[in-house]
Amino acid sequence: MIDGDINSSNAVFVSGGEELLSTLGYLNGGETLYLAPGDYGSVTLEGFMFDEPITIVSESAGQATIESLTISGSTNLIFEGIHFESPSNGTSASSIVSIKDSDNIQINHSEINGPVDDVYDGHVGVRVTDSSNVKIEGNFIHDVKRAGIFENTDGLIVAENTADYLGDDNYKFIAVNDVLIENNIGARHVFPSEGAHLDFIQFQGRDSSDIVIRGNLLLPENKTNIQGIFLDDAHYTNVLIEQNIIVTGMIRGISLSSGTNVVARDNTVLDIDGAGSKATKVMVDGESYGNIQGSYLQDAGVGDNLTLQQADPSRALHYDDVFENATVGLGMDVLDLTPIPGSLSEEYGAYERLLELLAQASEATETPVERPSSELEEVPDEVEEIPDEGADQNPEAVDEGAEQSPETPDPLLTLKENDSSGGFFDWLFDLFATIFGGNTKTSIGIDPEGGRDPLISGHSSFELEDLFLDKSDFSPETDESMAEELEPAEGEMIWL
Repeated sequence: MIDGDINSSNAVFVSGGEELLSTLGYLNGGETLYLAPGDYGSVTLEGFMFDEPITIVSESAGQATIESLTISGSTNLIFEGIHFESPSNGTSASSIVSIKDSDNIQINHSEINGPVDDVYDGHVGVRVTDSSNVKIEGNFIHDVKRAGIFENTDGLIVAENTADYLGDDNYKFIAVNDVLIENNIGARHVFPSEGAHLDFIQFQGRDSSDIVIRGNLLLPENKTNIQGIFLDDAHYTNVLIEQNIIVTGMIRGISLSSGTNVVARDNTVLDIDGAGSKATKVMVDGESYGNIQGSYLQDAGVGDNLTLQQADPSRALHYDDVFENATVGLGMDVLDLTPIPGSLSEEYGAYERLLELLAQASEATETPVERPSSELEEVPDEVEEIPDEGADQNPEAVDEGAEQSPETPDPLLTLKENDSSGGFFDWLFDLFATIFGGNTKTSIGIDPEGGRDPLISGHSSFELEDLFLDKSDFSPETDESMAEELEPAEGEMIWL
C-alpha cells in the first residue's frame, strides 16, 4: 500500500472522474492523488506521460469505484486500493482494466470484478498488451471470464493476486518476456461454458522467455478439470518453475512441451482423489527434480522426484504418509496439506511455500462475500445423516402433551449464521419446529433474492441442531400446511 504522507505537499485530493482527468493534466510527476469515496465512472487515460510515477489511491480503501479503466500511450501511473467494478458483463473482447502501449504501470491492492450475477462469459479482469514494466499485484479479481490476459509485454509482474468465480482460464500469457508470476491464488470456483479448456496459468501462441513461475496455489472447490501450469504451442527459453502447489484431476499438473534451459523443481502436484485421472505429473522439456507428484507407478524414480500413490494406504508412499488429509478430494484447503512431521514432504515439493501458506491460514480472518443463490447449486442429492448417539431417533416417541422428566435434556437450539434478520429467523424457527416437532438435525440454506455464498460480505446459511420446540402455538391453517408441503426428511438440506 501507499507509504506516502497524506498531509505532504505532494498530496492532491480529487472527487469525481472529470476532476481526476483535469488534475492529471497539470501534474508534473511524483504526486499522490487521493480519490474521495464515490463512483468515478469509466476512466480513459491516453497520452499521460510523466517522468516520475503518479500514484492514484482511494482515500478510504476500496471506497473509490471506477467502472472501467483504459490506459494507453501513458507512463508512470500507479493505482492503489481502488474498486474496479463494471456494472455490465461485457464480452470476451472487453476488459475492466485495459493497459495498452504503455510503460511503468501498476494496479495494486485493488478489487476487480464484473456484476455478481452468475454470468461468467464476459469481461477479462485485466488485459495488458504491447507494454513494458507492468505490475499487477495484490488484487482480488472475481466474477469475470478470465482474471488476466497478457500479450506482447516485457518486464511483467503478476504477483500475490487472488482469483475466484471465473468462467475460463485464470491467467493467459502470449509472447511475454522477463516475467515473474508469483504467489497467486487460483480460483476455487469456476463455471465454464461448454467445451472450455481450463487452465490455471497458461502460455501459448508465440514464444516467450525469461520466465519465473513461483509459489502459486491451485486448490479447486467445484471443478476437477483445471490444468495447472501449462506452456504449449510455442517455444520457451530460460524458465524456472518452483514452489508451486497444484491440486487437480488432470494429468498436466505442470507441463512444458518445448523449451530451452527449463527447470521445474520443488513443486507439489497432486491428483484429486476420485476425479478420474490416475496421475498428476510434472512433465517438462528440461530438468525436473525435487518435486512431489501423484503419478503412475512407472514414473517412480524418474529424476529425483517423489512419486506418491493414493490407491492403497497399506503400501508405501501413500498420500497419507506425507500429508495430513490430501485424499479428502475436491474442495481441500491448504490445511489438508499440512505435512506429516518427519516425512519426505520436508525434503521434496513446495515445502517452504506450504509453510508460508499454513502460517497465513492460521492468522487469517476470512471476510465473507455473498454469492448469487444459484451458486449453491452443487448440493448433494443426499446428505449423510449424523446419528445423535444416545438420543431416541424416533420423533414419535416424544409425548408432546406430557411433562418432561428430569432426565430429559433441555431443548438445544444452535444457530450458525452471520446475517441476523430479526423476525424472519423467528418465523423460520417456528416453521421448522412445526415441521419436525421434536429432536432433529438439519441444515438450511436461505435463498433470498440476491442471496450469495460467503466470500466478501454477508452469509445466507445456518444450521439447526437438536431442535426441540413445541408446535402447539402455531396456526394449523398456516404453519401445518407449510409443513406438509415441505415434508423434509431428517438430515435433508432444504432451500427456501
